[in-house]
Amino acid sequence: MGQAERRASFNSLSGRVFGLSVQAGEIYGDVYFHSGAQDGRAGTVWDFVSSKPGDDRETADRQAARKQVDWPVLVGVVPQLASSFQQRALSEELGTELERECSQDDKQSVPEEEQRRRRHHVLTGLGGAGKTQLAAQLAQRFIRQWRQDRDGQPLDLLVWITADSRDAIVNSYARVADKLGLPEEDDFDGDTTANRCQQFLTWMETTSRRWLIILDDLQSPRDLNGLWPPDAGHTIVTTRRRGEPAFDGRHVIEVGLFGRQESLNYFRAKLGDRYQAEDATKLADDLGHLPLALAQAAAYIATRGITCSEYRRRLADKRRRLADVFPDDEGLPDEHKTTLAATWSLSIHAANQLRPAGLARPLLELASLLDGNGIPLEVFTAPPVLDHLSAITSYEVIDAEQVEGALSNLHRLSLATRDTASWYRRLRVHALVQRTTRDDIPQHQPLDALAWCAAEALMRRWPEDIPIPGRELADNANNLERHTRRELLQGPEGAHTLLYRLGRSKGRSESPGSAVVYFERLLDESIRALGDQHTDTLIIRYALAGWRRRAGEASAAVAELEDVLAFVLARFGHQDQLTLIIRHELAHCRRADGHVSGAIAEMEELLAVHLQELGPKNTTTLITRRYLADWRAEDGDIPAAIAELEELLAAQRHALGPDHTATVKTQDDLEEWRDRGKQLAQAIGELDEIAVARLKLLTPDNTAALTLRRNLARWRDWAGDLAGAITQLEKLLTTQRQACGGENPATLLTRRHLASCRSRTGDLSGAIRELEAALEAQIQVHGTDHRSTLAVRHHVAFTRAESGDVPEGAMQLEEVLASQLQTLGPRDPDTLATRHSLIFLRGLTGDADVAITELEELLTERIAVLGPASPVTLTTRHSLAFFRGQTGDVTGAVSELETVLAAQREIRGDRHPDTLATQQDLEYWRDLN
Repeated sequence: MGQAERRASFNSLSGRVFGLSVQAGEIYGDVYFHSGAQDGRAGTVWDFVSSKPGDDRETADRQAARKQVDWPVLVGVVPQLASSFQQRALSEELGTELERECSQDDKQSVPEEEQRRRRHHVLTGLGGAGKTQLAAQLAQRFIRQWRQDRDGQPLDLLVWITADSRDAIVNSYARVADKLGLPEEDDFDGDTTANRCQQFLTWMETTSRRWLIILDDLQSPRDLNGLWPPDAGHTIVTTRRRGEPAFDGRHVIEVGLFGRQESLNYFRAKLGDRYQAEDATKLADDLGHLPLALAQAAAYIATRGITCSEYRRRLADKRRRLADVFPDDEGLPDEHKTTLAATWSLSIHAANQLRPAGLARPLLELASLLDGNGIPLEVFTAPPVLDHLSAITSYEVIDAEQVEGALSNLHRLSLATRDTASWYRRLRVHALVQRTTRDDIPQHQPLDALAWCAAEALMRRWPEDIPIPGRELADNANNLERHTRRELLQGPEGAHTLLYRLGRSKGRSESPGSAVVYFERLLDESIRALGDQHTDTLIIRYALAGWRRRAGEASAAVAELEDVLAFVLARFGHQDQLTLIIRHELAHCRRADGHVSGAIAEMEELLAVHLQELGPKNTTTLITRRYLADWRAEDGDIPAAIAELEELLAAQRHALGPDHTATVKTQDDLEEWRDRGKQLAQAIGELDEIAVARLKLLTPDNTAALTLRRNLARWRDWAGDLAGAITQLEKLLTTQRQACGGENPATLLTRRHLASCRSRTGDLSGAIRELEAALEAQIQVHGTDHRSTLAVRHHVAFTRAESGDVPEGAMQLEEVLASQLQTLGPRDPDTLATRHSLIFLRGLTGDADVAITELEELLTERIAVLGPASPVTLTTRHSLAFFRGQTGDVTGAVSELETVLAAQREIRGDRHPDTLATQQDLEYWRDLN
């Protein structure tokens, strides 16, 4: 019978009818009714079904049955919770919220947008972070409630679906429809599975039952197009995808790593007798507190019968792949489906397929060599990286926009976190994702080319005139060197410059001892990779000796350089540039070892070579003369020192001119040494004698005694004896702290003087320590926003920037400026000084044009407040000249410096150091104009 005939058929039921009655002619499809509790919370679904000619046996059997659904219903297999499962606050909060939401009868009590957010929860995060386990715990929570009491539960239907494809979702929806006995449409001629899927979606939209759908491991949000459960119930999705438009309006929850205590609790439960708190803590840190890594590492430790300490040793062994220190497929714990490495392989592949295709993997490989805690995004768009990507992919040209898109794809797949909200834009990658990626680099591209690409990109952010990089740049350089030390040594043009600059920066920003350790490690690798007589190996030995000298190991440095010099002389001769450089350092090492006369002899021989090969006017020759003069004076031969300075002065006048800064300085030094020869030693000696005599009559904490000792330190500072001044100040500081207290103004003044002396000796770390101690005391006395406290905070911030940590220094200056604007006002001299420092730092690390604009505004305010000839006003004008020159406005730079110089000559005279410095800068820019 056709559709029209069925519609035209007539059937009636008349008379009194009691109870359930069914009157039917021909029935196609299901006829059903619902009986039981009136509130729809419990009862039985009865289906009366009929088949039609042509139905297959399976369909007929299914439709011939009378179906009964026993609520509540579970569909799908909920994963078991892991052994020693760690309860997380996130799970408890979400479970409580779901129970509360499921128990509410009024679905319209909140706005539609808020209702959607409350009913759809998306758990996203790195593979292995525990998203599935969190969802499983929520499901088990409802299942336990069902077992305790089947009636009156907040949930009638719980469905667990492994949503790794669209087909898996559709098939699962269809199976739920069958499980619930939803009626089929007898006249549907299309895909039965798709029809059943749609019926289940309709049922979810219209039913009064309370349901929760868990879609685990969603690979692509596109797979849910048209399949999102409606807002009538509740949904939990676990996925590695994030930042997807499909998740807009839904409650997205970032599932992070374990906290340290959670990691330790897990290890304590899993390792039993093998648990040792210290080693377990270090191992958890090594594994980045990733739950999946902790579980598989614990399984490996248990099956191998080893300790955490031994496991850490194996994990740190660069010769092993990550897969070598985790269980294989047969040894996976807690029903894990894949190994740690395989967990991320699909995500990496998926990210690499997203447009721009083919760029995500090589960028992740580049990131795997750098610091996973923060890689500046500008590194990835540096020209060396763009060129490298063009060389290894099918793209002819790659631009920054394509790279940004590929980085976004890594973020979308939770393989990396792209942080663009902070002042310092960066990419973060988990350490184990980096390790897994590094293991596979040789399968996709040459490691040596990638290492050099990364080094070149970092060098673009590390200008020659900044010896100490910022913290993030240094961390990235350190990681690159650690992972690719050999590749950077074996470059086509010799060892990469980054290796040497990194070592020097360690010596300057940390300590000479740190540089020694670094170059010793580099030397070992160079000998293995290049041989002990390779030029780069010899250069590394030269650098190592220099830092040993600075670290107080002068004797070892002398022995090292004498050995190196023998190789170099035999291979290159005594006139080679490398030979001369090594001899120069050898002279310094001998002097540091106490052999000043030997150092002088070495420098005299070196001077003879320079005079012969380079001539008397050469800069290197002049510098050598200068050292020779200073060392003669140090050796007590003042007449010889004066004679050397006289010869140097004559050469400088002839080579540089009488008004050149270096010439003027030598002339001043010569006059000073002549005076010192007559007066200075006697003056300091007399002061020492007076101090000793008076201190015998005074108690150490007597005010007069403290003043005398402070004056003695100032004399030594003025005389150039910084080491002596530092020694005096350290002793004075100890006495003042005991006698007057650390917060006493005189004590704080001594600390700041000591910081100044340390800074001038290059010990910026020591200077910062003294300033921070002074700041702590200042805060205790006056609070954080007092004028004097803010001045010390300014000093600490700028010194930190000078030490190389420009971002941190700038951030601290911003905090100081905010406090000064609030407490002192915008035109206070201290506020203006902080503005100047902050603008200068931003100009060095950012846009010089912006710095020029801000300095012009600041100059106008300083002239109005302090006058045009104020030293700080002139400093602002000097900085303005610097940035004008940096942006190519040489004429503007010259004009500004001429104004500064005229004022300084009038106020301070021609010989003042500031005047001479300005004159030198002016000559430099005039030469370029």
